[in-house]
Amino acid sequence: MPAGVPLEEWNEFHDYIIMDELSRCGSGGVTWALAGGMGIGLPPIMKFGTPEQKEKWARPAMAGDKFACLCVTEPSGGSDVANLTTTAVESEDGKAWIVNGEKKWITNGVSRVIGDTDIIS
Repeated sequence: MPAGVPLEEWNEFHDYIIMDELSRCGSGGVTWALAGGMGIGLPPIMKFGTPEQKEKWARPAMAGDKFACLCVTEPSGGSDVANLTTTAVESEDGKAWIVNGEKKWITNGVSRVIGDTDIIS
C-alpha cells in the first residue's frame, strides 16, 4: 500500500492525496488512466466482497499487480445497470465463468496483458 498505510485504514482522504499528486502531471488522461478504473471497479469489492475476494483482487490491484475494470455499458441500453443483458454463469466444473453479452466501453480496459498481470473485470 502507498506510504505503508494498512488496507483496513485506507479511506477517501488517502484517495484525495493520490489524485492530487497525480494531477500535478498536468494531464487528466494520465490521471484517469492510472486511477479511474480502480476508483469505480474496486469499491464494490471493498464494500460487498468477502475477505477472500478482497485479498485475491483488491490487495494486488492496489499494489499494481492487477487491473480493475468496469464493464457496464452495453450497445442496447447504455449504462443502465438495472437492465443489463450480459450474463455470467459458472462452468459445470466450477473452474471458469462463461460470459455472454456485449459491452460497448470498458473503463480501464486494456488491450493486452504484460507478463502475468491479471485483469479484473
